[in-house]
Amino acid sequence: MRDQAQKSVVRFETLGCKLNQIESEGAARAFADRGFDCRMAGVAASSPVDTDTVLCIVNTCTVTAKAEQKCRRMIRLLLEKYPASAVLVTGCYAQLDGSLLLAMDDRIAVLGGKSKDALVKLPAFLTSFIDRRTDSQSPAGIQAENTAQNVSFPLALADELRLGDAKSFEDARESDEAGKTQRLKPVFAKSVPAPVQKAGTTFALSTDTFLQHSRPSLKIQDGCNSRCSYCRICLARGSSVSLDPETVLSRVLQLEKMGHREVVLTGVNLGQYGFSGITGLLGFLLDNTKAISLRLSSLHPQIVDEKLCAVLAHERVRPHFHLSVQSGSNAVLSAMKRPYRSQSVYTAVENLRRIKKKPFIACDIIAGFPGETQADFNKTLELCRTCEFSWIHAFPFSPRPGTEAFSMKNAVRASEVKNRIRELSNLALAQKKAYIESCVGKDFKAVVEKYRIGQLRAVTENFLHVQIQNGAREPAPASKYENLGGQEVFLRIDAVHESGLHGEECEAFASFI
Repeated sequence: MRDQAQKSVVRFETLGCKLNQIESEGAARAFADRGFDCRMAGVAASSPVDTDTVLCIVNTCTVTAKAEQKCRRMIRLLLEKYPASAVLVTGCYAQLDGSLLLAMDDRIAVLGGKSKDALVKLPAFLTSFIDRRTDSQSPAGIQAENTAQNVSFPLALADELRLGDAKSFEDARESDEAGKTQRLKPVFAKSVPAPVQKAGTTFALSTDTFLQHSRPSLKIQDGCNSRCSYCRICLARGSSVSLDPETVLSRVLQLEKMGHREVVLTGVNLGQYGFSGITGLLGFLLDNTKAISLRLSSLHPQIVDEKLCAVLAHERVRPHFHLSVQSGSNAVLSAMKRPYRSQSVYTAVENLRRIKKKPFIACDIIAGFPGETQADFNKTLELCRTCEFSWIHAFPFSPRPGTEAFSMKNAVRASEVKNRIRELSNLALAQKKAYIESCVGKDFKAVVEKYRIGQLRAVTENFLHVQIQNGAREPAPASKYENLGGQEVFLRIDAVHESGLHGEECEAFASFI
């Protein structure tokens, strides 16, 4: 059974947020543990056609119409490149528009995002399916059936996935499920926060080993209780749920024991973490761990108060923060139904710079929200310049079905939205370059990324993605550094790359010290 699985390839395509990346990693680990060959590299038009892949899993995003368009394009490409594979679509887009995705092809099955945790049971389900489809007397086995000429396998698999959905996965028993549960039992710790909220069940995809990422991430919260007028993530992921503090600690301690020196705590809205709140959780983790550092994925500015800052000031909290801002205009923030105003952003940035030395502070901005005037946009520019954000994630407004903003009047002309995005992007590049240049000659802790041929890269404590050089702008040799992935090192930023800054890529050189 395992030998057959080892010959079978499962591919993962992930769109969207950090949560999706974490959940894909957890699902991939479940498949790898059962002997499947997991491929996480993205499909492209130049990718060769192969018939070894038995299943493609697409983890989708619904934040923008462009993300949904990209998802559909990716699905069509997967169907073309892997003709012997079924395609299972999950995530937020699958949750909200599953029927549209099903209509694309008979080889497609949909697992709604709210049922995504069933992916941990899918490897056993797939193994059972392969066993039933394989002639036990045939040495060729599944390989003989998995060909472009014989399409019965992917059609039958997609059909069973559609019929059974999560219930079928439940029937397939994971052999190591009991052991995994034992490993993640709560541990004794001091100052355990009193449970005041029932923990959600959407955390089964956590993993302590990662196929693609060098820095581990841990989902501690999911869903959202807010009803921002432009966002339908609350519709796709549901109300806020939280992983209980004892289990969070148990998983962080496991990562620490395995040698990791950093973990990213993430969720849809960390400010809605239950139990003792995010402030209490951070204090609890810092009190009960010794070496591992904590990095936060995103924060709403109004929660960055004195109590939270007192905890964030700890030396094992990374000096890297991402604020969900969206606009510098109070009128626009009100129309968006955001739970703060621009002054909260200014105060949050001031607080973070007071407690941390040279923190990397990024933000999200939406340009072209219905009714946004030039004066409103100028306030956003003023906020971004005054706060000197190290990076600005700029997005054009995208009307999402099912949201209040979908039917709002006073739409901003597409050409004007494009101009505003361009202006924000230029500002983002200028401010990031200035921030990087201010770090040249300074020393930082960093976590080395998994080695890629010809490149050794790392992420510093203040979130600079740097290329480690061996001499004057020469890549570090693989023979010496290929096993450093995930390890913490000390680096000195030597120079800023002059050939352009693209997106989040930090074109900077660093060397070991």
